[in-house]
Amino acid sequence: MSRADWLDAFPGVSRDEPLSKHSQFGVGGPAQWFARVRDSATLSELVHRSSDSSIPVTMVGAGSNALILDEGVRGLVVRFDDRHLGVVDDETVELGAGCMMPRAALDCARQGLAGLEFGIGVPGTCGASVYGNAGAFGTEMKDVLVDCTVLTPHGEPLTLDREACAFAYRQSRLKSELRDH
Repeated sequence: MSRADWLDAFPGVSRDEPLSKHSQFGVGGPAQWFARVRDSATLSELVHRSSDSSIPVTMVGAGSNALILDEGVRGLVVRFDDRHLGVVDDETVELGAGCMMPRAALDCARQGLAGLEFGIGVPGTCGASVYGNAGAFGTEMKDVLVDCTVLTPHGEPLTLDREACAFAYRQSRLKSELRDH
């Protein structure tokens, strides 16, 4: 019995998924395993169990800023499709990591909420936008983010405020420190 047998039996996980279907460039080989996840509890379990099994995990967003090798990706590739947008108060919204930035910007504008207008020019997801401090028209995620909840490499949720994200131009702590763990 291999250390990855649990992954083959995990609901919603497939083998050899062509990643070209998940890239806006339409290129890329297969993922050894692929999962499209819509809730944070399932995502946390997948990341935790993969960590315990020494299986590398690669997160993908909308595939708008990713070129995937023809050889594909070893380990588990996860697309987190939490697309919720919830209004917290007159100045704050809560966005799921899988919510597309242009959609979030439009929804906020329709509800009379200002601040996310720059998101109309960002082709990716909200999660990827925080990860890379995406921006357009002179505004970046660092200018509007209050806090974010991320998963540690072991699948535990961790809430970081704006300062803890250590944003710089197209950079964040998520990208520089947590990426390869």
